Amino acid sequence: MLYLYLATAVVGVVLLGASIFVGHDHTVGHDGGEDVDGSPMLSLLSVRVWTYLLAFGGVTGILLRLLGHEGEPVSAIGALVVGTAAAAMARFVIGRATRAGAPGTVRTQDLVGRSAAVVVPFGDKSTGKIRVRVAGADVDVLATTEDGEPLTRDDEVLIVEVREGGSALVTRNPGR
Repeated sequence: MLYLYLATAVVGVVLLGASIFVGHDHTVGHDGGEDVDGSPMLSLLSVRVWTYLLAFGGVTGILLRLLGHEGEPVSAIGALVVGTAAAAMARFVIGRATRAGAPGTVRTQDLVGRSAAVVVPFGDKSTGKIRVRVAGADVDVLATTEDGEPLTRDDEVLIVEVREGGSALVTRNPGR
C-alpha cells in the first residue's frame, strides 16, 4: 500500500506544481461549470478536487506509514480523510476567491455607469483617455464618444458601455 500512497502523492504533487507554475484559466468551468457551488457529484469531475485529494492524501499516507508507524486501515482512512478535506477546502477557497475577483482586478461591469474625468481630450472620431475611480484606485481607460461635441480635459463623463478590446463609450455626464 505504501507504493500506492507514493504514486498518488507523485501524481498529485505534479498536478499541483503544474497548476502553480504553468497556471490555468479560472474562468473555465473545471469545477463542474461556471457555478462553483455546483452539485457535489459534479465536483468529482474536477481536476482541482483530484489534484488536492491525490497530493495531500498520498503525502498523508506516506507520513502515517513511515513516520507514524501506523497500520493499514488507520493509514488508509487518515489519507482519505485528509485528502478529502484538502480538496473540499481548496474548492471552497479558490471558488470564493474566483467569485470575488482578485484584489486590484477591475472587471468590465465595474466601470459601466460610473463617472470619469477626461484626461486626454477627444471628439467624435478620435480616441482619448478617461480616469475613473474603482475599488479605491484610479484606472485610466481609452474612450470614445458619439456625442458630436469634443470633450476637453477635466470634463466629467459617464461610462455607457465597455466595448470589446476594453475601450469605453462615454457621454457627457448629464448631472453636471
